[in-house]
Amino acid sequence: MRNTCLEPGENSMLQSFFSSKTRLKLLRLFVNNPTRQYYLREISKLLDEPLTPIRRELLNLKKVGFLKRSRVANLVYYDVNRDFLLFHEFKSMIEKSDSCRWHSRSEKNIVPDAAGEEMPASGSDLSGDE
Repeated sequence: MRNTCLEPGENSMLQSFFSSKTRLKLLRLFVNNPTRQYYLREISKLLDEPLTPIRRELLNLKKVGFLKRSRVANLVYYDVNRDFLLFHEFKSMIEKSDSCRWHSRSEKNIVPDAAGEEMPASGSDLSGDE
C-alpha cells in the first residue's frame, strides 16, 4: 500500500473529509485531550478562531453526541464524550493524520500543541545556529 501523506503546505487529509476547518480543530483538540474540559472563550483563544464558528461547531458536535456540556457557576464547559460511538475511530484518524503531518516537521524539531498547531519543541533552538 502506498503512503498517502500529503506534502507540507497542502491541506491535511482530514481537512479534505471535514468541510469545516473549525470542526477539525475542535475534533483534534478534544480527541488529543479527552479528560479536559474547556469553555468557549478558552477554546477560541487556543484555536485562534472567532467565537461564532466555535459556538456553532460546539453545538453541532454536542447535538450528534460527540461532546458533553456542563455548567459550573456562570461558565459552560465542553468535554468529549469518550463513549461516543465513533470516538475511537476519530482518535485513530486524527493520530494517523497527525503522524503524517508532523513526520516531516519533526526533523525541524517542531511539535503540535494541544490543538494540533505547530510550536517549537521545548528546549529547541530554531535559530539555525549550531
